Amino acid sequence: MAGRVVVVGSINADWIVEVPRLPAGGQTVVGDRVERRHGGKGANQAVAATLAGARVKMVGAVGDDELATGELAALAAAGVDHGCVLRLADAPTGVAMITVDRAGENQITVARGANAVLSADQVVDLLRACELSDRDLVLVSNELEAETVSAAIVAADRAGARVMLNPAPARPLAAGVYARLSLLTPNEPEVQALAGMTDVVAAARSLAAGTRGPVIVTRGAAGASIVDGDAVIHVPAPACTPVDTVGAGDVFNGVLAARLVAGEGIREATTQAVTRASEATRWVGARPPQIGEP
Repeated sequence: MAGRVVVVGSINADWIVEVPRLPAGGQTVVGDRVERRHGGKGANQAVAATLAGARVKMVGAVGDDELATGELAALAAAGVDHGCVLRLADAPTGVAMITVDRAGENQITVARGANAVLSADQVVDLLRACELSDRDLVLVSNELEAETVSAAIVAADRAGARVMLNPAPARPLAAGVYARLSLLTPNEPEVQALAGMTDVVAAARSLAAGTRGPVIVTRGAAGASIVDGDAVIHVPAPACTPVDTVGAGDVFNGVLAARLVAGEGIREATTQAVTRASEATRWVGARPPQIGEP
């Protein structure tokens, strides 16, 4: 039996406002409409991995509030096991305020809520309860506290699972953490920030030297680049006219994890992930509207 994708990350309630153009600093722009959707990098990745055919378990935290009930119901509707999501009484469910213009570009403001409260000890206990094996892949992203992210990576690696980090937003982690990674998936600004270099390929090579596997740089409409030692493989994206780019990177990561767990090679899995991420720009919000949306 194929292993699971275990996602450690954020869970948010999204509010999306469509506007004719993104506001500049101090400027008010009147939007056309507002929509309530489901989000959080971790939850979006979990749903994408499930839709790509993987068995998925979500590890994270929400508040003990009405928003949490909706977020957990949406995960269940998509087929994600949320038995390792904590409901915390001392913090609200995370909320994201998203502004999207008519070209599909966006601005996002996040109140992390319970995502910021989930502790390193709690995430280690939750991963222990998952009974990880070497067939599993643990996908971690950076919307949790840095200590919690580092603890998740170390715990997953010690349990024998492959570990994939989507370093969004980009920030340094504890010494030795990157050496435990099987895969790192930054976008262009993130790989530049993490390596302190402007050349994207050189930055990816620098980071890959400190991990156990390749670095895959997502490049928006240009697709993705797989950097593994001296080898660089570019995977182009299919042409499309975006409606909303929110969550496309999350779809990429979720699909990539699912295809790797299914046994596909890195190039084939990346090609599938790029294609699905491009498709994700054709709807408003981070997930297909029919999947657990109100």
